[in-house]
Amino acid sequence: SSTLIAGGNLVLSGTVGSGGLTTTTTNLGTTSFGITSVTGNLSTTSAGAVIQTGKLTIGGTSSIDAGTSAITLTNLANDFTGNVSLTTTGGSVDVRDTNDLTITSLTNGANSPVTLWAGAGGTGGTLTLPPQSISTGTAALDLESQGGTLSTNGAISTTGSGGHVTMVGRNGI
Repeated sequence: SSTLIAGGNLVLSGTVGSGGLTTTTTNLGTTSFGITSVTGNLSTTSAGAVIQTGKLTIGGTSSIDAGTSAITLTNLANDFTGNVSLTTTGGSVDVRDTNDLTITSLTNGANSPVTLWAGAGGTGGTLTLPPQSISTGTAALDLESQGGTLSTNGAISTTGSGGHVTMVGRNGI
């Protein structure tokens, strides 16, 4: 396994074998992924935003914690094979996967938007949501399952005029 710790911003790309990858930033440092492939699990704890400039391919589970900052992983070619846990207490969440995307835990900031897309690359994919309520307060909520049925075991909610909900299920909702 590989462990990377930065006292500021961390920019990484490359391939990591089956041992997985653990990254940590401190002092408000962001974590920025270029073209990155991890055969095993990914664990990222960032004091700042978690962003990307290239495709992410993760063969195992993914745990991504951006503290009070945003998680923005919007490359349409991303491929999160295993379960994904997302945590931010103050920022937005925007994660897209080229095929199936399974979210097992979601903690999002109050009044911060959440966007989760499966099948974003046009190949079709099923979005599986955690068995919990998802609320974005006055911000937008966008849940899209471009290749399967979209279903949730918890309540979906927004409030106020800015809190609109978009739900797409290619085979139904």
